[in-house]
Amino acid sequence: MIRAVVQPIDSDGDGLYDHEEKVLGTNPLKADTDNDGLSDGDEVHKYSTDPLKTDTDGDGLNDKDEILKGTDPLKADSDGDGLSDGDEVNKYKTDPLKVDTDGDGLSDAEEVTKYHTDPLKMDTDGDGSTDSQEITKGTDPLNRDTDGDGLNDSVDPMPTNAFVPFGVLGLVIVVIVILVVFAFRRRKKLVAVPIAPPPPAEAVTPTPTMKYCVHCRAQIPIDSVYCGNCGEKQ
Repeated sequence: MIRAVVQPIDSDGDGLYDHEEKVLGTNPLKADTDNDGLSDGDEVHKYSTDPLKTDTDGDGLNDKDEILKGTDPLKADSDGDGLSDGDEVNKYKTDPLKVDTDGDGLSDAEEVTKYHTDPLKMDTDGDGSTDSQEITKGTDPLNRDTDGDGLNDSVDPMPTNAFVPFGVLGLVIVVIVILVVFAFRRRKKLVAVPIAPPPPAEAVTPTPTMKYCVHCRAQIPIDSVYCGNCGEKQ
């Protein structure tokens, strides 16, 4: 007696036999029971996803989208950065396969949940320093001029101290002092210095050459011992 061999039946052609679908709870008459874009057979045999769940890992991306994007349909956070694959793709537009989408040194989760910086920009405030550099030196990655002294954090030697001597105010003061000193010296050179008049010449007293005789009052030479008029001794 020859027995007929009964071939397993796959009514919906999804890669799972009807008896397998009965065990799994999938619909043997529907190739994609959960409507996620993957056949029940691929979910079970190829991707190990749940053919009864559109989004096996519950991350916000359906299983087919994860397969197309290269993320792990069995892992809610494929890159381990702290953000679910669904949030990265749909909410933040970051790369679910990169911990740090913008390459600034901060993970996408740190930027979004801790520092509130832009995970798509290395330098959120555009001051010339990356977000991670600002965090390291204690400046605000959301403020170009953390201390408000007029200098960008990237060029400010003391970005958290508004009273830095090299700040804008300090530079202005130095320039003003230089200009005042320059103007003062220039004015001093231009002012005419009065010339003092020469001291008056001392009057020259002439040396006497004559004298009067003590007897007759006649004029005689000053060095005479006897008067030439009366002959008396002086």
